[in-house]
Amino acid sequence: MLVIKARAALRLGLTSLYRVLSYRLGVKLGFNSVRRITANIDNSQAFFSPPATLLITDLPLNRRWLQQHCYFGWHKIESDNPPSWHLNCFNGVKVSSADKPWWVIPDFDPKLGDIKTVWEASRFDWVSVSLNLR
Repeated sequence: MLVIKARAALRLGLTSLYRVLSYRLGVKLGFNSVRRITANIDNSQAFFSPPATLLITDLPLNRRWLQQHCYFGWHKIESDNPPSWHLNCFNGVKVSSADKPWWVIPDFDPKLGDIKTVWEASRFDWVSVSLNLR
């Protein structure tokens, strides 16, 4: 393992190694200017506030999703219910461990299939029709 690291270091070159080491030392010891960056945060306004000119309730509803769910822009499923957030849209298999964090769920499960088929409903195509904001 040490031989592999030594080869990689030699291939990077002495100049690159010097830059990395000097940057890391400078940050660690406080010499690097990145440690002196400060910011003034304005707490007088809410961090997330809706724009004054547009209310979410004013947006047109995409009514097509009320009768037909369209996954990946082409796979249509007729339904009167909201999309199932834990269902593979192609084979109908549900995620067995929906309570786990997303990074723990495998990308491909032999029973479920590709996780992208489950997450597709979360792309918000169903929220609104095209917005003509000017």
